[in-house]
Amino acid sequence: MNDVATIRVPMTRSESDEVIRKQWPEGKLSAAQIGALIGLSRNAVIGRAHRMGLGAKTVRRSSVTRRAPMAPRQPKGPKPPMFKPPPIVATITSDGMTRTIVAREAVAETVLLSEPKSKRLTILQLNDHACKFPCGDVIDRDGVSFCGHPVFAQADSVYCQFHHDVTHSKERG
Repeated sequence: MNDVATIRVPMTRSESDEVIRKQWPEGKLSAAQIGALIGLSRNAVIGRAHRMGLGAKTVRRSSVTRRAPMAPRQPKGPKPPMFKPPPIVATITSDGMTRTIVAREAVAETVLLSEPKSKRLTILQLNDHACKFPCGDVIDRDGVSFCGHPVFAQADSVYCQFHHDVTHSKERG
């Protein structure tokens, strides 16, 4: 076995500056490699080189191979037709919630909910069965209030059905 330990003696500032002055303009070693020689980080070597006025490092790019240009793109086919919203069939209002029933081809009926009018409950008025979706703004005179409509029990949510759908939308990612 080789029990010989290598002890690195730190360079003085003038010695390390001399190594940078010699190696920087040649361009054979990267700043990280120069730093490894003298015990400094890559950024420290670059900083010293610029403070010594050595300027930008010259890089030889003779060994760099260029990638072949890409083939021109083929034009795509015709654009699909724009989505047309289905016609509205009926609007039902109950419990402060407005439901719009819409006819579609594949689905017999779909229910779209419009935003319910907030009951403007304060945080002290909230209970386990009230929607906790915040309404308003801290900047407003009235401050923040909460929706207060009955929670959407089917989803075990803290929001009413409308606010549950808003916060759990698949479009949000």
